[in-house]
Amino acid sequence: MGIRISVVLLLAAVPVVPAFGDDLGDTMRAWCSQAGTWRGNIDVTDAAGHTQKVSLISRHRCTPDGRLHVVEEDFVAPARSEHTLKVTYADPTISGFRTAYFARGAELPYAYRFSSVVFRDDRHWTQSITSTGEGELYEGRKALMRYTREREGDRVVSRKEVRFLDSDVDFETRSLIVQEFDGQ
Repeated sequence: MGIRISVVLLLAAVPVVPAFGDDLGDTMRAWCSQAGTWRGNIDVTDAAGHTQKVSLISRHRCTPDGRLHVVEEDFVAPARSEHTLKVTYADPTISGFRTAYFARGAELPYAYRFSSVVFRDDRHWTQSITSTGEGELYEGRKALMRYTREREGDRVVSRKEVRFLDSDVDFETRSLIVQEFDGQ
């Protein structure tokens, strides 16, 4: 019930999405082109450099007007499984995107700045978003997060990269997702 109410409130607050042909609109169009089910793996790297491969099933959908991108994810690891829900919309007031993230019984809000998008067509594009200037808490430290997604036909490769604000080290990849389209 709580998720349903949060999504309704989120939808009511969503500003009008920019027209396609601009950066925010093209990014939403790219994400919405993933409608359907995707299967693959996510390699998650921890602070000590250890990587764990987890099976990942993602179901993408958008509202008919393209204002909301909704992703349900099922992570299946040898020891446990987890289900998450993300609802994202373009927010021109921050030149970026806002996401309501639901996992482990909690709702977490996130905001990301637009970084780049190259949209050739619905099956060929690359986009990147970054944390807002103040960063976010990651592994107990303030960090900038960069999320990059590239679609080539029926294959999507996504990276989550982190750059800690208390370090001179450049962005490090913390997760790599490779998925194939599995149909509607």
